[in-house]
Amino acid sequence: MLGFLRSLSIRAIVTTTLACFALLIGIIAALGYTGTDMANQALEDRTQTATRIDLLRQIDRLSLKVFAHLEAYGKMSAVGLVGMVERQEQQAELRELLGTARTSLADFKAMPPFAREDGRQLLETVAGDLDETLAALDRQLQAWVEQDTGTYDQLEDEMIFKRGPKVARDLADTLAYLEAHGARQLADYHASLTAFAIIGGLALTVALLLLLALRAMLMGLVVRPVGEAAEHVQRLARADLSQAIPVGSGNEIGQLLGALREMQDSLVRIVGSVRAGSGSILVGAQQIAG
Repeated sequence: MLGFLRSLSIRAIVTTTLACFALLIGIIAALGYTGTDMANQALEDRTQTATRIDLLRQIDRLSLKVFAHLEAYGKMSAVGLVGMVERQEQQAELRELLGTARTSLADFKAMPPFAREDGRQLLETVAGDLDETLAALDRQLQAWVEQDTGTYDQLEDEMIFKRGPKVARDLADTLAYLEAHGARQLADYHASLTAFAIIGGLALTVALLLLLALRAMLMGLVVRPVGEAAEHVQRLARADLSQAIPVGSGNEIGQLLGALREMQDSLVRIVGSVRAGSGSILVGAQQIAG
């Protein structure tokens, strides 16, 4: 492995390491962006679920209040216990309550479609039940206003024995479903956050290991060989040609050491030539002198 790294150029090693580091940082950034987007989506979904629950409970509470007032004041009016003015005030109040309930039901129907098919069916069913209930309460209120006792009693019986129990069952099933769905949304969101945290932690760890590995490679492949090359240059400057210059890698530092060795070999040849020339001159001078 070390031999393979020594055969690579320093630029390639540094570039590859920095590219991997940048990729890991990009992964972490992408995880952060995705986590933020998921958090916003989870918050929006959870808000919609809570809004649906609040609207259903509000409509149910208002319809029960209207029915209870119709029961009480309708019976008392039938036996003359409620005066004209008070009856009109109660009828106006009940119309206002029914109007508020219809507005809440309209808001409920206007919400974005539910993601799951079974949930959509439950919501459509309970919305239809509540719509029919409010319409029946409106007819019962009108029967009280018109003092139509037969219609009033018929609608009252339907509410108590037929429509009321059905609405209660469907509403309970829908609320239980929505609450379970909300809990599931939170659990999925927390699981996603945990997975992102693990992946992000691993990416950071790998990035740190890459930086440490890059430092170790630079120390072994650049810093130490550069120091050795500097020592060889100093020996050459002192005309010390006694120590061989090894070339242990094919990267830029190896090329530098190879150039120094060629320089050393050239100097050795020059010195040899000079010595040989000096010897020849000495021999010629001795011959001339003799």
